[in-house]
Amino acid sequence: GSPITLSLHIACMVMKIKGLHIGGLNGRLEFLLAGPGFGKLGILLDTAKNGEISIGKDMWDAFQTESQQSQLNNGSTSTSTSTNKVYSNISNTLANSEAKAIWNEENNEIAGYRIIEAHALLRRRQQQQQQQGNNNNSSSGHHSVSETGLEIQTELATYCGKTTRFDPSVYEAASSDPCIRAYVPSNVLHYHDHSQANLLSENRTVTVVFCSLPAGTCATFESAQNALLKIQKVLQRYNGLLRQFIEDDKATVVIGVWGCPPLSHQDDPMKAIDAALALRDKLGPCNIGVATGSCYCGAVGTPERCEYVVIGNAVNL
Repeated sequence: GSPITLSLHIACMVMKIKGLHIGGLNGRLEFLLAGPGFGKLGILLDTAKNGEISIGKDMWDAFQTESQQSQLNNGSTSTSTSTNKVYSNISNTLANSEAKAIWNEENNEIAGYRIIEAHALLRRRQQQQQQQGNNNNSSSGHHSVSETGLEIQTELATYCGKTTRFDPSVYEAASSDPCIRAYVPSNVLHYHDHSQANLLSENRTVTVVFCSLPAGTCATFESAQNALLKIQKVLQRYNGLLRQFIEDDKATVVIGVWGCPPLSHQDDPMKAIDAALALRDKLGPCNIGVATGSCYCGAVGTPERCEYVVIGNAVNL
């Protein structure tokens, strides 16, 4: 068949956020990142088309400053570290790229800049540097990666050398700490405590409740705490699992799941509908969707850092 080309649209910005530890029902806690900046991030993301990068104004100004400083130093950075050299290369590329201003109509100001064909631009720059490196080494009969590529590899190797290696004994000690267990999904704890972690991941038919909460739900710690406690009580009443409670660029989102082992029942779809109605009554006006389908329920990631997920078409409401 024909090859499939995947493309991303990316938004980056600098902003202040709050890290909230909320919840507490039956010792269950959630860590939530919240702040008004997520709404501005949404403006940038919605503007970026496939293959483009939108950059917030503060970050764009920093790129411009770095690029100008690099030019004043005849293309060299003020320090000799590979990180700064690579950063300078990216700064020069983005600062000299074709960009269009993103206008924030609500505040009547420039929110950032949309870099046209950003992915292709960075890829061409990398190819040019690699070709230049090959040309420089061809006369001596040696072929190696470009200077920039070598710097990146060196930096990664240095970082990995400083990273603490996975130690099973540390993991076991942490898994018995109540302060850590409070943030781990209850079904994951069930399998871990029964030495059945290898049975955690499987494809299941589940019912998902997706709830988008009103704007301002997480404006303060008190409002976020009040909302999550109501959600936890509803999910506990109807035997649901809280898969996610996050604030993204659109709203505060809640995802509850019915059917994940070991909390599986024949009437899970009805329980989910009853829970959705209860959430509407407890939280006020909000957008709620309910769907049932086959999903992957299990862990993704590495032994050092992984996450329990529910992935499938039923989640994409």
